[in-house]
Amino acid sequence: MACVLAGTFGCSPGSSTLPSPHSAAPGPSRAPNQPPDRAPLGAGALLSCGVDLPSEWRGRIEAAKLEKSSADEVLNVEAVSDDASKVFAGATSGKQTSLVVITGHERRTIMTLNAPEQFYGASFDGRWLTFGVGHHPGNQHLWTVHAWDSESADEPFQVGDNRAAVRSPWLFTRAHRGKVTWVQGTGKPDQSNGIHLYDLATRTDRVVVEGRVDGPVFFGDLLLWREYDEAKTARFTGVSASDGTPAALPPALRDSRPDWYATADEKTLAWTDGDQKAIHAWRADWPGVRELAKIEPGVELPGISFPQLSGDLIAWTSKLSSVTDIRTGSTYRADGMSTALSISGGGLVVTGGGVTPSVVPITDLPPLPAC
Repeated sequence: MACVLAGTFGCSPGSSTLPSPHSAAPGPSRAPNQPPDRAPLGAGALLSCGVDLPSEWRGRIEAAKLEKSSADEVLNVEAVSDDASKVFAGATSGKQTSLVVITGHERRTIMTLNAPEQFYGASFDGRWLTFGVGHHPGNQHLWTVHAWDSESADEPFQVGDNRAAVRSPWLFTRAHRGKVTWVQGTGKPDQSNGIHLYDLATRTDRVVVEGRVDGPVFFGDLLLWREYDEAKTARFTGVSASDGTPAALPPALRDSRPDWYATADEKTLAWTDGDQKAIHAWRADWPGVRELAKIEPGVELPGISFPQLSGDLIAWTSKLSSVTDIRTGSTYRADGMSTALSISGGGLVVTGGGVTPSVVPITDLPPLPAC
């Protein structure tokens, strides 16, 4: 998901356009006499394998555009089911935005907001949709968390509340097997955060840890987060995703140093390194941690940000939006900042350029070619 932080509540893709063919985007050239460990602000040259967009990907993206209900409607994809058969989108027309579920040619309205409120941070586990509502664009800490049971006719209900505007990290909800997690500031003097684990069936909330913590993700049977020490070095810590009891982590995860971002699905956990110049990943059947993609060292912020994965694909951004294929180690980078490649559930989402978004089932896409 491509994110523009200033003046928005969260990270929501815009409308979609098909990227044009290109080789991996070159990094910025260095100014004369510039020290080798510093580079201009920019996307950073891709140092791992870069490839063109395959023609089959291009065709499937073009064929997978969502249907708008009116000419002036703007669709923002919020979440996708694991098989990409259901797409949850914010449908904006005039001063109203409705959260809708699109299944083929049918759509159902879940909830409607009036401007300036906004949906963001959504997740879907096959039954439960969870999402945030931002209540004012001038304050990213002013939000509530909601859940909706797709198997009932009930209205969404609220599961979390930060309308006191306690300073908190960026809100993303993660739904998984009837649970949802998010991170929220505690309001305590040490500015610690709490990791929430909410049971959607019993409607009970539990804060499993407080401290210098951020970025909870579900990884199979585990709920993991990043925990920082006094030197601001992060390590993964976790509990059982089912009941919140302490869990032992595999050595590969205990010894890793995740930085700002992590993402996971049932079998893969991925994270950025300390200077946000590489993405690392681990699976239980791998002998160790793998480096999936790497950009030019020394490039200033933002570095590699907002990774999202599903199956064998991981999307990420470093000003330019990119997608890396775990099978081949190859990365495709979009032509410019107007195009965003993101992953939600089992769908590759292509947005940008004022065109209707496309959502392609990841299982329909062949591997990116190897270098």
